[in-house]
Amino acid sequence: MIDVGNSAFATTILAALFPVYLPSLVPPEGVTLSVFGASWQTSAISLWGYAVSLSLILTLLMAPIIGAWADENALRKKLLGIFTFLGAGASVALGFCDTWKSALVCFVVANIGFSASNIFYNSLISSVAEEKEWHSLSLKGFAWGYIGGGVLLAINLLMIQRFEWFAFESKKAAVEASFMSVGIWWAAFTVPSLLLIREYSA
Repeated sequence: MIDVGNSAFATTILAALFPVYLPSLVPPEGVTLSVFGASWQTSAISLWGYAVSLSLILTLLMAPIIGAWADENALRKKLLGIFTFLGAGASVALGFCDTWKSALVCFVVANIGFSASNIFYNSLISSVAEEKEWHSLSLKGFAWGYIGGGVLLAINLLMIQRFEWFAFESKKAAVEASFMSVGIWWAAFTVPSLLLIREYSA
């Protein structure tokens, strides 16, 4: 169920919609970025690449610290919940962004939530199955994840292509609603696991 939930972020936001939606918020001539005294002109697709890179770098830097802390104090499930709701909340907030800066901030936070929550999700496999079952369970998780992420993506694409069927004023409004649906879907499918899984020490 966790895979069904978080795969919606990977399919709808990360892979399909956000890279296409961001250019609608960025001026056609691009924007000027200034970092540590250096300035350069960049495009929407480059901004998306920078945002992905920044979120992964930040996750990489904090992963060893929070991972060790979670293992030592049996906090993997709690941190799974924290980062899941961080990512899901940022996904919902993405639907309310009206500038490229706010959209990038929400996307970076959501992608950190997605990447970090997967760390703790994977580490909990020892609490739900014996070692001989890990491979089979992992494969089932990936399979259901692709199914779940694909189902919501199909619904979202239908919402966008036939936005009038869903009483949206425009495709843009349907895209924003799709972002929000990802956050709700992600959180809703993760909550049962947070309630039912009994965490054991690694």
